Parts: sequence; structure tokens; C-alpha cells
Amino acid sequence: MLPILYESSCLDCFAGSGALGFEALSRSANNVTFIEVNTQNSELLFKNKARLQAHKASIINNDSLVELSKIGTCFDVVFIDPPFRKGLINKTIHLLEKNQWLSNESWIYIESEAELSRIDIPFNWKLHRENITKHIACRLFIRYLILK
Repeated sequence: MLPILYESSCLDCFAGSGALGFEALSRSANNVTFIEVNTQNSELLFKNKARLQAHKASIINNDSLVELSKIGTCFDVVFIDPPFRKGLINKTIHLLEKNQWLSNESWIYIESEAELSRIDIPFNWKLHRENITKHIACRLFIRYLILK
């Protein structure tokens, strides 16, 4: 099991099929909240939740940016894998920071199109790992507590 996921609280923004969140649950995450705007995908998430008996999963059928615009609950691990070429990553990062969705030392996984050259990463996020292929960029960041 991955120590990052063990007993963590996870948020799967733009959940789609829920692969990232369900995998986190299978690796001992304490709970996962899925946010998915597409009704068909949300129905599939509910079916998979029942099929997998994933009692620690909660599903929100809403636009991620609308949901993240609310004051949040702190999560230890956040997955950001939005539809490509829609300009959603920077908006998502801003809302996560602004509305208290991140714990003091969150891990944030971002998957994007490889050609995306500008991601506005907050100064207290440090790149832990990166893998870029011809089409996809995967980056894992650690958010550190800001001492005032």
C-alpha cells in the first residue's frame, strides 16, 4: 500500500470513470469524494460504488468549478484530471487554495495534455515527480504548510 494514500481523505475532481478514486480506496484511502458533472458518468460511478461495495465513496454530480467555489473540507490527496484543452487546471488550483480544500501537506496529482506549458503552481507547492510522454503530462506535487 502507498503511504500517501493510507488512511487519507481523497478528492477526485473531474472524476470521469472514477479510476483514480477507486484505486485510492483499494489502496487503503479512508474516503474518496468524487465530483463529476456528466450525468451518465455519475450514474456509472454510483453503479461502481455499489458493485465494489465502496462505502467510503461519496459522489457529487456537479460541475467541479462550481463545487470548488464553495468553502471546502480539507483533503490529503487531490486528483486533478480534467478534460484536456478546456483551461480548467489553473482555475481548479486557484479554487482549491482559496476555499480551503487542501490540508497542510496535501499531495496533488495533475494530469494534463503534454503541450500545456503554463500551470500556475502556488509557491508552497513543490514538484515531487513528473512524467511527460508525447501526449500526457503527469505531475505530483506536495503542498507545504505556510507559516505566518
